[in-house]
Amino acid sequence: ARQQRTFVVVRFAPLAERQTQVSVHHVGWGDGGEWDKTYAYFDRAWGGVLGNLKKRFDSGPVDWTEWLRQLDARRATQSLSPAPTRP
Repeated sequence: ARQQRTFVVVRFAPLAERQTQVSVHHVGWGDGGEWDKTYAYFDRAWGGVLGNLKKRFDSGPVDWTEWLRQLDARRATQSLSPAPTRP
């Protein structure tokens, strides 16, 4: 499934002065095997992503330094390609 691509559409709709509805539509899925595993991963992951987005706007920017360090360490141990260079 990594060689294939899915598409994510994120929509923001104002509801009130300080309230916005965010909707995520993730499309382009295949069937069976690795697709099922990948879908299950994103089914769990989107809640965290949206939770972090909400947190960012509720309490300010998030310092991702430690999280990115841990991600880079996992990638290194799993022999995955390194993360893109960050400014």
